[in-house]
Amino acid sequence: MSIVNPFDPIPAASGSAAGRPWVPKGALGPIAVDLSKPAGAVRVSVHSGSLLRVEVVPANPDAYIALGRLPTSAARAGAFCASFWDLPGVQAIAAAMRHEVVLDAAVQDLCDRWARWCLDLEHTKNHAEYPGFRVPGLDIEFLDFQARGVQYGMKIGSFLLLDAMGTGKSVQALGIIFTHRQAMGGRCETLILSPTSVTGDWARKFQQFAKIDVAVASGSPTKRLKIYESHPEFLIVSYDTFSRDAAHIAKNFHPKLVIGDEAQRLVNRKTKATSRLLEYISIVKPKHIIMASGSPIANRPDDIWPVLRMINPELAGAATAFEKRYLKSKPVKWVRDEATGKMKPWTRTFGTGDKAREYTPMKLESLSPNKPAEAALLSELRMKIAPYVIRRLKRDVLKSLPGKIHERLDIRLGSKERKAYEELQARFAEAMAGVGEEGAETEETFFSWFIKAQQICSSLEILALGEESAKIAELKEFVEDNAGDEKILIFSRFKTMTDIVCRELKEYKPIHLHGGVPQAKRQALVDDFQEKDEHRIFAATLASGGIGLTLTAASIVVRLDRWVAPTLNEQAEDRADRIGQKSIVTVVDFVVEDSVEERILEMLAKKQRMIASLISVDGDGETQEKRILKSMFRKKDMLGLI
Repeated sequence: MSIVNPFDPIPAASGSAAGRPWVPKGALGPIAVDLSKPAGAVRVSVHSGSLLRVEVVPANPDAYIALGRLPTSAARAGAFCASFWDLPGVQAIAAAMRHEVVLDAAVQDLCDRWARWCLDLEHTKNHAEYPGFRVPGLDIEFLDFQARGVQYGMKIGSFLLLDAMGTGKSVQALGIIFTHRQAMGGRCETLILSPTSVTGDWARKFQQFAKIDVAVASGSPTKRLKIYESHPEFLIVSYDTFSRDAAHIAKNFHPKLVIGDEAQRLVNRKTKATSRLLEYISIVKPKHIIMASGSPIANRPDDIWPVLRMINPELAGAATAFEKRYLKSKPVKWVRDEATGKMKPWTRTFGTGDKAREYTPMKLESLSPNKPAEAALLSELRMKIAPYVIRRLKRDVLKSLPGKIHERLDIRLGSKERKAYEELQARFAEAMAGVGEEGAETEETFFSWFIKAQQICSSLEILALGEESAKIAELKEFVEDNAGDEKILIFSRFKTMTDIVCRELKEYKPIHLHGGVPQAKRQALVDDFQEKDEHRIFAATLASGGIGLTLTAASIVVRLDRWVAPTLNEQAEDRADRIGQKSIVTVVDFVVEDSVEERILEMLAKKQRMIASLISVDGDGETQEKRILKSMFRKKDMLGLI
């Protein structure tokens, strides 16, 4: 049986078909309606395309009021209409009023084709096998679940890729991009949007897996405009830059594919980045859209509206209608009535005299899955969006993943931090001018400035130069995105930095380990983190937390800065990657662009073999680090590093 995309034109239908509830796989099931004495009927027919005409017989104002609150309700030439994707809502409203739902033959045919298509997608997502799957143009060996993700993305076109962090969302996105590229004759204009910290990682992945350089929108406004006007095939833009340049991008770059990475940053439809991206998509109308996120997008149902609107406007409908249907409205506050002593909603009065009017300010809250009526609405929303979502957790694909996953977030210093760093560079060059080419004086001078450069990259507060810290700002976003699902270890070589981390992330009840914690109290801190769910973060200095601890409750390790000695960094990540760990451990390095942090990583990568002969030396971490740095650099190298 061939699977027909439900977006295709509906063929003319003949005969009649019995109405059947529209229940894709995963729904709770049809709503039971006592039709022994139905109060009426809701007749559904095709108006045009996926827009359905809905008629209540006999006419019932209450029914039309309820139907009019559906997210996709619309009036067309005297007829009440709603999108095909709101058919579950039509059924729910009809059931509540004891009306029978009657689908005409064309609607029934559309439902049948949709059901077959959903079953095919479900098979592709969870069961299909693609041994030896490869994509032309990419040097990637796809894991089984990643191959299914690519095939699913090719079938559905636009969707939400919500696999957990560390499962290779970018690899799957690249597979989809290059499969489309082949189908389109070797060119597929693609816009990739992401937080600033991830743009460099996307560029590196294109170079690593496809051996091609891509355009990254950075630099001055004039330079960025030239990039847009060059009409590149692949364009990477941060959300902040897109907010500023949306008009120029819309004028010059009309991609066939748009990818929004870390899409949880788009949940607020009123932010500049979200509103401009919605407008951009409505103008350029890309053929395919992928919204990717490793974090749950929806804390409240309305969080998911912007990304649903991007992938399928008819699925999301109007924002206010979506909110009214899938959120509950409650008074902002309650007050005691002086006359009766009972609590009543607080009201505000506008106007005076005869024109005075009272109204009750209301707020929207999430529906409760424990209340049957509200649970039914949440189930209805799940039914609508389920075919457009693919989400695999690390535990679902544990056997396919390596034991440890390494990722990198690039940090761009703020203006005050960059100024402080450049001033340090100038003072360091001046200080080094007076020392010899070799010797203890050179080494000590260099090491002192090396540490100061790292401290500026972490936070100006460490050197009492201010409070700005791009690294802490990015860390707060990272923790907000991930601490709900997984516990996180955060390491820094600087105790002041871990102080700042605990202060800025106090809502996650961080546990703090540093050199000042007595040995007798260390195990109690470890036990609290391991056993109590309220503690989502364990912050530690590398020197105090790098050895002797078992912290398997965490599955994410963040290194805010690094020792040069590889063994010390590995000891930090091994706190979570130990016997008893039941999850894949993801290690994330925060690296400041155009700084000592980025350059030391490049040099370490080039000199791994030499370092391997030095890592077994005795002594503490600082001694090992000095010895390795001494072996790697001459005076001119030291100047270039900082």
